[in-house]
Amino acid sequence: MKTLIVQDFRAIGSLEAKTLSQSGHQVTWVTGFKDVQALVAISPTGDAVSLDTDYDLAIVDGELDGPSGHTEPLGEAVVARLNQAGVACIANSSQDEYNKRMLNAGARCAINQLVLFACLAVAHMVQAEDLLCPDDTKAALLNQGLLQFISESPGKEWRQATEAALSAG
Repeated sequence: MKTLIVQDFRAIGSLEAKTLSQSGHQVTWVTGFKDVQALVAISPTGDAVSLDTDYDLAIVDGELDGPSGHTEPLGEAVVARLNQAGVACIANSSQDEYNKRMLNAGARCAINQLVLFACLAVAHMVQAEDLLCPDDTKAALLNQGLLQFISESPGKEWRQATEAALSAG
């Protein structure tokens, strides 16, 4: 699966890229955009990167910093542009307001950035119930394989065992 990670917080971006790469995804990670409409992004090294639109999935940071002088985060605009190009997007912000904006701009679902980071850092996985979207959307995403890294993560067994232990005690 060809996956685009749009994340300016390096700890989260590098962990997402590493985890998804280890799961067999072909990952492109960008930390910002020079021009959203033209899909000219910024790599983690600061280089300009022209993106194509053949990604299967994009995980987009809702609090993505814009260029100098730009006061609003770019996540919503990035989701709208990628959605226009037919790329399925997951909204990813620690702020519910930005996740809602990205859902309105066409993101298929949203997950709190802190939940995603904690799941990736501790268990290298996210469960479907962590996603903020209608159950039918969630099921469709899982059935399409767009969130394969969620359902097939190596940390799934660890999380299930932890949840069972907590509920038993």
